[in-house]
Amino acid sequence: MENLFLFILALGSLILFLKWRVDIAQKNFEGRDVPEAIKTDSQHPDGALYYFYHPMCGPCRKMEPVIDHLMQKYPDRVKKLNVAENQKLTLDIGIKVTPTSVYIKNNKIIKAIIGSKSEKTLEALLLPDR
Repeated sequence: MENLFLFILALGSLILFLKWRVDIAQKNFEGRDVPEAIKTDSQHPDGALYYFYHPMCGPCRKMEPVIDHLMQKYPDRVKKLNVAENQKLTLDIGIKVTPTSVYIKNNKIIKAIIGSKSEKTLEALLLPDR
């Protein structure tokens, strides 16, 4: 029984630590200038969402219908980028894990979201009253 308690305590601590690291990683993106390669591409007055994925990533495949739907709703504001095909841009922005969604406005990274998220969460980034 004591071993089970210690296991649960360790697992809970690990989960909290990983959440904390993801939060820090997301915050580190904010305020950065975007690379030259996408400056002209990210000029929409209400901002643009760049979704970085890898085709072999399970969470990325799960997110594919969500991103495809957002691309249909906001064709000029949502971009889907395969990290294997866009390695330089991926490195220039600082993407280390997939899926990562980056909201860009006025050539600055406003927000980054690491991991699978709901359509509602991602669409909230695109709404002009943000």
